[in-house]
Amino acid sequence: MRPLSDIMVFLPYTPRADAEAQGYDEWLRRVDNPFFNSIPGIAHYSNWKVTGGAPAGFTHFDFMYLDPALAGQVWTNETLLDFAAGWTEQWGREPQAADLSVNYHSYRLAKVSGPSLFDPRGVRLTSSAAAAPTIGGAVWKVTEAMVGTSPLPFHEFAFGPVAAEGAKGGIAGTLIAAPKD
Repeated sequence: MRPLSDIMVFLPYTPRADAEAQGYDEWLRRVDNPFFNSIPGIAHYSNWKVTGGAPAGFTHFDFMYLDPALAGQVWTNETLLDFAAGWTEQWGREPQAADLSVNYHSYRLAKVSGPSLFDPRGVRLTSSAAAAPTIGGAVWKVTEAMVGTSPLPFHEFAFGPVAAEGAKGGIAGTLIAAPKD
């Protein structure tokens, strides 16, 4: 496990119904993940799939940790904006929708407490700041709903095998792609 930034973007979404049959996971490994990890200002980007726990309202999610010194450059990077538009066209549920939140959500978060560590063995998500101390997670506060509206002001993420095993009161996720560092 390695420590990461205290600034993160959480991206929950459900790709179109035929995504799995069209090789979505492999596309994430081969194209999406290397692309985002090459963008200046993105310190670490990983792709996950919901594999258990409470109903989530989404089937996939990404964590994008930002380099505090370069975070502002991420959202003005034309190559990234073009890539995101291409993702919506190729994988979004309603690519032509004026409201992008039908395709994905995006929330900027700031760490409130706990370790900001990455462990590829699994993740557990809850929406309760009170649950973090019991599972060793970090509490993150939503500072900006960039696309969509966050129903909760806090999110808690705990990484590692213990977090993934018992998603009691939360959502379990399995890693699809992350940088090999």
